[in-house]
Amino acid sequence: MKLWHGEHTVGLQHLKSYDYLPAECEQMQFLSDAYGGLRLRIIRSRENENLEDAPSASAQSLGELKRPYLTPVEEKLLGFIEKEYGIIDEVLPNSR
Repeated sequence: MKLWHGEHTVGLQHLKSYDYLPAECEQMQFLSDAYGGLRLRIIRSRENENLEDAPSASAQSLGELKRPYLTPVEEKLLGFIEKEYGIIDEVLPNSR
């Protein structure tokens, strides 16, 4: 399992099937993929060696959220950090 603070191995005996419908599986995969991209953005931000304390703490806090998305304000904050420190060349369209 991939979590915000690393990867963990879980035995099959500890997993439970929820018998999701195909549409529900697709929705879960979409959320998982979105969260994976968000996680990578946060990791890239936190690993930037030029990042000052306050932006680093902000990126860490965003990475510890218990949901797979950012609010519009959180998205703008992460986008600003990415742009300010050259992590991305431009702010993503939905973070303006």
